[in-house]
Amino acid sequence: MSVSILIALISGLVAVIGVALSSYATVRSIRTQNELELRRHRLDKSEAAEQITSKYRDPLLRCVIDLQGRIYSIVKLDFMQRHLGSSDSEQVQYAKTSTLFRLAEYFGWIEILRIGIQFLDLGDQARSRQLTALSHEVGLAFANTQEFPTSAFRLFRDEQRALGELVIESLQGDPRGYHCIGYTEFVRRLENDAAFSRWFTRLANEIDSMSNPSAGYLDRLVKIHNIFGALLEFLDPDGIRYPTFERSRVINIAIPQQRGHLNDSSRHIGTPDPTSQESKDPG
Repeated sequence: MSVSILIALISGLVAVIGVALSSYATVRSIRTQNELELRRHRLDKSEAAEQITSKYRDPLLRCVIDLQGRIYSIVKLDFMQRHLGSSDSEQVQYAKTSTLFRLAEYFGWIEILRIGIQFLDLGDQARSRQLTALSHEVGLAFANTQEFPTSAFRLFRDEQRALGELVIESLQGDPRGYHCIGYTEFVRRLENDAAFSRWFTRLANEIDSMSNPSAGYLDRLVKIHNIFGALLEFLDPDGIRYPTFERSRVINIAIPQQRGHLNDSSRHIGTPDPTSQESKDPG
């Protein structure tokens, strides 16, 4: 073999190796870039999920705490007996109006969740399903006339949605964003808007009857209180976002035995110690 041919073969081999190495480097670079893009996408999606979760979770958590706290006070701390029996008309009005507000605000955030359904599609699908199941269970308790035929605050599904629709508004500059009206605006509409207040007339009358409730009248509230306990544990399992003393309300209250059966829980709340934080009325 001549030297010139050998040199040509070696040159060709070197060229092939060079092309191969260059191709390998290019492929590796593209693969690395794709991996970085994928990681960045996952991070961005995770951050977006957390932002959307917080946007809905935190207000929902707060209104669940407020409504569950009021239910606890009504059932265990004689809230309505004390406030509705007061000679102070403002105290009487506050007990009724603030209870209606907490009820409507909860349904408002549930309606916002329904509208912002993209929240339920982000992150852990199992947790999304659990949140949907818990909120559905609350809705069933409000609508249940078979288990709670004479209990206060019966609200069928469409009535629940109606209350929610009444108290939500679009966010300025965000056509897909919503928030709940505040207490001041709620009171103003309740006092001045007949089309608004008509949805709360029966509920307000039922609150009046809570000052001397008949047997079974508060059972629906007990059931809802207990489901809220599970919902609180789901939304804030480590107790980071709400005060420690409020976690005592995660314990279930037993439905009185005069109805012939207990609720599913075997854990009861006894009469609170007057010196404990649990006995303090949250207002």
